[in-house]
Amino acid sequence: MHVLILAPGSRGDVEPAARIAHDLRCEGHRVTLVAHRDYAGIVERAGAGLAPFDVPLEPPEPAGEQGGPAGRPGASAYLAHLHTYMRAGAQAALHAARLASDSGDPFGAVLTNPISPYGHDLAESLGIPSAEALLQPDQPSRAYPPMTLSRLVDSRVAALLNPGGLGNLALGGLFARMPSPVTRALAWLRAELGLPRESPAAARRRRLRAGLPVHHGISPAIMPRPADWPDNLSLDGPWWPLDVDWSPDADLRDFLITGGAAAGPEGPGAPGAAAGTTAGAAAEAGAVPDAGSAPVLVSMGSVATGAHPGLREFVRTSRRRIIVQGSGWESILADSAGRVRAVGDVPHARLLPLVSACIHQAGAGITAACLRAGVPAVALPQHTDQFFWAARVRTLGAGVDLVGRQGASPEAIAAAVDHVVGDPGPREAAGRLSRTLAAEAGDGWQHDGGSRVSGGSGGESGDRSGGEVCGLPGPVLPSTAGLRAWVAGL
Repeated sequence: MHVLILAPGSRGDVEPAARIAHDLRCEGHRVTLVAHRDYAGIVERAGAGLAPFDVPLEPPEPAGEQGGPAGRPGASAYLAHLHTYMRAGAQAALHAARLASDSGDPFGAVLTNPISPYGHDLAESLGIPSAEALLQPDQPSRAYPPMTLSRLVDSRVAALLNPGGLGNLALGGLFARMPSPVTRALAWLRAELGLPRESPAAARRRRLRAGLPVHHGISPAIMPRPADWPDNLSLDGPWWPLDVDWSPDADLRDFLITGGAAAGPEGPGAPGAAAGTTAGAAAEAGAVPDAGSAPVLVSMGSVATGAHPGLREFVRTSRRRIIVQGSGWESILADSAGRVRAVGDVPHARLLPLVSACIHQAGAGITAACLRAGVPAVALPQHTDQFFWAARVRTLGAGVDLVGRQGASPEAIAAAVDHVVGDPGPREAAGRLSRTLAAEAGDGWQHDGGSRVSGGSGGESGDRSGGEVCGLPGPVLPSTAGLRAWVAGL
């Protein structure tokens, strides 16, 4: 069968979709994946075809008077850009469907993600089934408030708001009826397909009543299944990214194991530093840094670091060694005297086991990746479901949730890092969840930091999930079994 998977969004949306595509390919299906052109390499590794679009998720920053940067765009400009982005994804999906039909290889099923519900309209016009593959809970429930709540109220209010079970359910129903940035794309596509007008809320209620399958790439160990979910909603377990054969270069390896030019958080000569040990010797011995001396990772996803003045100041002034991902750190790197290192597109499954803690934006993917690696977190949520996952990290005892629209103060971030690194509680909680996730997946994945630091083979120390390799980069995951069974039964 030829399956269309819609994956507009960031890398955190594309990688789980690529895992599903890979596992469907292992069972003999053909897959086309709609995603931004920047993620062509991820889609290609999964053995899928790409139906690309080019509008970036983040709007361009407005220029200042002299053409220089002038900060982030305002709310109205951001919303207008989101409308354009959503329309581009819908156009790519429609083009892919027409191209597949014209080539004699039409789609037989459609999988949608949280921001591509128009896939159901496309499936309706084609007379084929559709299902949802979500990374966050979307169905109104007593167990949680609506994911979009934090975008509409001040983050401090969102942190304090606890309406209770019936309030959560009522709010979820209310927000499900409200317009969203994808509403215009939905209306456009239905018009293009000659379908009658229908509100997104009415369409969703109709499909859920019909038993539309809704799969979630979430572990019940991270979020227990709500008691009021209907039977057609399932928690499948995380759809982990495909493993990548990566090991740190000599410079980063030295920084990870010995501290490089700097030492531990107390400065040169600190007890945690591996004094007198070369990186090469440590790597050959399979050494990995202990929790106290290892660097802290800062990985804020696609969110511009300029939106986090407190985080930038923490990185600039902290005596800890820090690894940063993303752009905008150039001035801090230049002044850090080797204490701060930047890494680019590095697989979290390989890097996280080598750090003492991770400061992140609490997206679904990075939250699960930290728990998988047994690494405590300092969560700095900024929008939508990030507040939900940050709260889960706090509830699970595996980290600290710092809520603030502009990020917490540098002092608060420093105190949170000191807590998750120095107090054994968060690391122990994260470690327990790591073992649970490995047992749940049946893959035996436990971070073997020594072999990863010394540059062990990705095929040997990487994703060892159940299933056959099937000629593609990795075996299938048990967590995709529900989606694979659904496709096989069509």
